[in-house]
Amino acid sequence: MLQDNDNKANPEAETLRVQLVELNNRSRWYGSQLWQLPFAFLAVTGLSIATFIDKKPLFLALALFVCSIFGLCICIHMRGILDGEKRDVKDLQDIENLLKLPKSAKLKKYTKPLWVTVFLFTIFYFIFSFVVLISIFCKK
Repeated sequence: MLQDNDNKANPEAETLRVQLVELNNRSRWYGSQLWQLPFAFLAVTGLSIATFIDKKPLFLALALFVCSIFGLCICIHMRGILDGEKRDVKDLQDIENLLKLPKSAKLKKYTKPLWVTVFLFTIFYFIFSFVVLISIFCKK
């Protein structure tokens, strides 16, 4: 039992290398998700709104509102992915330090404009859904 505790406190280099590879793969997956989600969000919401643009204004307002809720969910999910990526990069840096490798893992903020785009479109959909609703009720 004592030997197990020693191995946990001082892991072998091979185990650290395996962890390094796994964390590297996971951080790349997080990065790709942060690129893919905003474009998928814009495509799905754009198609949804285009479907209802010729229908009754009430349906358009409902579609815009649903797109804003969907955008909020995407923003929350992207925040979780960003937290996971930060955690993995920190763990990568720790393992690189233990293996005495040069630090190559860095957290880059290149996806921030995409996150802001999703957030702004979410706000736009929410506001515009109420603008359409107000225009419906003002006509009556």
